[in-house]
Amino acid sequence: MTDFTAINILLIDDSEDQLILIEDELLQNNFQPTIKRVCSAGALQASLEQLVAWDIALLDYRMPGFTAENALSIMQHYAAHLPVIVLSGQVSEENAVKMMRSGANDYISKQHRLRLIPSIIRELRHSQQRKEQADVELRLRETEQKLSVVVNAAQEGIFLLDADFKIDFWNAAAEKITGYSVTEVYAKRFVDLFLPVELQVACGQKLSGSKAHPKEAKILCALEFSLRMKNAHNLMVEVSISSVLIKDNWTGIGIIRDIDKRKQLETQLKLLSTHDPLTNLMNHRELISCLNQEIKRAIRYTTPLSIFFIDIDDFKKVNDQHGHQVGDAVLINLAELMQKSMREIDIIGRYGGEEFLIILPETPIDKAAELAERLRALAAAQVLELANHQSLNTTLSIGIAAFNESNKTLERLIGSADKAMYQAKKLGKNQIYWTEA
Repeated sequence: MTDFTAINILLIDDSEDQLILIEDELLQNNFQPTIKRVCSAGALQASLEQLVAWDIALLDYRMPGFTAENALSIMQHYAAHLPVIVLSGQVSEENAVKMMRSGANDYISKQHRLRLIPSIIRELRHSQQRKEQADVELRLRETEQKLSVVVNAAQEGIFLLDADFKIDFWNAAAEKITGYSVTEVYAKRFVDLFLPVELQVACGQKLSGSKAHPKEAKILCALEFSLRMKNAHNLMVEVSISSVLIKDNWTGIGIIRDIDKRKQLETQLKLLSTHDPLTNLMNHRELISCLNQEIKRAIRYTTPLSIFFIDIDDFKKVNDQHGHQVGDAVLINLAELMQKSMREIDIIGRYGGEEFLIILPETPIDKAAELAERLRALAAAQVLELANHQSLNTTLSIGIAAFNESNKTLERLIGSADKAMYQAKKLGKNQIYWTEA
């Protein structure tokens, strides 16, 4: 409990005797008072403007030339928080009511001075309580202001849903991410406004279910989806909605994160892990993985499976004579040709260096030979124009192998196609070669 023994008292009274009486009474009750007496409007105003922490004011009801009403008016203007006890020579209910309405906290007759000390103690306690309450309210306002600054400065969209799942708070980041202002989304259901149709029912059910157990604060929905922005662009976002109780009312707290760049990066990283950066075809590792899957599928459904092993003829001479930039251009052109000329079901990849592998699901070797001859002819007819007004023509040697009893493992299948490719080179290059066995 606060110690009120040492107190600063502002006495508004024209009698020096009154100061002595009050001081003596306070000392007898173990107070250590510091009392300043004033008896005019100017002196009162000056005292209130001083840097003195007055604890209480004692006001004489009747002073010549300076009424209690005037004193209370000045105090309301300069120190409305300061408790005031009016001392009067006579008891008058009418005067008491008038003083209390004017801002006094108590009205005591001088004939009943025994009431003064209890009244002072009571008013000091009430004043302390009001000060503590004001401090709490100030801290709450400061906290609210800080939260408001933090929420609106956050890079993540933050929104609140009321008990009907309608938006009743929408921060600056939410507006920036979606393109919709708070006036455009206020009192509208977030689920209906932003979620794709296929997610609306499930998320709506989770929100409704949380109201049956409102004290269980938890994340209700955590979704990744393509959000349709106000400008009609699509943006990948991550949305999470949690439920809490605020003043016994169900409230949904939502977070919107822009994950578009992250998703793009994930796609790029995945592409780098599975594709050759120069030709944008599947890399060696991904080719082997796909061929394994196709072999399993061919075994399961007893369907034919063939592969091409392709090598660019005299590719070393291209690099030696024209440089690696031209060599890269040859690889890129061949990759584009294969992607345009092969079927959608065919799987094309760079096996390594100038070697390529094409997987042909559900294709017998005779059909594969037709496709290989077509590809060889297209490649032989393709002319690459060089920067020095020269042109370059490259050819392919293609070995073909089929998955069968002789080639019943991945290694033997690739080995057979590789051998067939070298046989095509021995026959003069710009050839296809395969054996039925």
